[in-house]
Amino acid sequence: MIEDILEKNEIRKSLVVTDSTHPTGFMLKGKVTHGDPPIQYFRKGSAAASLDMETVRSHLQNREHYILHMTGIFPALSEKALETAEYLMRRAHESGMMVTFDPNLRPQLWKDTSHMVSCINHLCQYADVFLPGVKEGEILCGHTSPVEIANYYLNRGIKTVVVKTGAKGAFAATKNENFQEPTFHAEKIVDTVGAGDGFAVGVISGLAEGLPLRECVRRGNAIGTIQIMSEGDNTGLPTRQELELFLQTTPQED
Repeated sequence: MIEDILEKNEIRKSLVVTDSTHPTGFMLKGKVTHGDPPIQYFRKGSAAASLDMETVRSHLQNREHYILHMTGIFPALSEKALETAEYLMRRAHESGMMVTFDPNLRPQLWKDTSHMVSCINHLCQYADVFLPGVKEGEILCGHTSPVEIANYYLNRGIKTVVVKTGAKGAFAATKNENFQEPTFHAEKIVDTVGAGDGFAVGVISGLAEGLPLRECVRRGNAIGTIQIMSEGDNTGLPTRQELELFLQTTPQED
């Protein structure tokens, strides 16, 4: 099913690795009318949790890639996954690839919060672009202000920090610029899960196309808004035409 979805979205499957001895991890999400839904994970012992450095090394040999996007979920799955995640990020960073990192904190997947914070902040050293939410920033570095969160990670060597600020949009900062970009008006909030991933899609695709940072963040805000008006984690992701229409017709919040 996953491979079929990749193919439908014109995503090449050349980097897909299958494992005949471990199951595919999955999650169950409750359906609610208000607030965030309850989530149950079934990832322990999964194929992803068993992915090792040797598999990654042999699979990526003699290939050219432009961007590595990593979230904090994969390294939380097992010690082996953590080692593999660090290897991937380090190798990409050393080769000059752009590395983007969404912490995507899932405390229930880590043994404790202290270990989670330590590992995520360690992996940050290999990132060019860091995409925390403001609540995640408070957990990771103790700051509640988007400006302070951004400065904390800029001072650790990350080139671009974009802090998701919920209904206020996002705050972006580099060594040379910083700004708050408002989000878009949502007619009705249906499901907030997947908004962060949609935001990352917008920012990263914009960076890949060479857009100015503000336009990348604006696109991220747009896709995040579209996502919260749709059921499911990714069913609301727009086509290029749908995104352009949304950007042209939907007002940004004051």
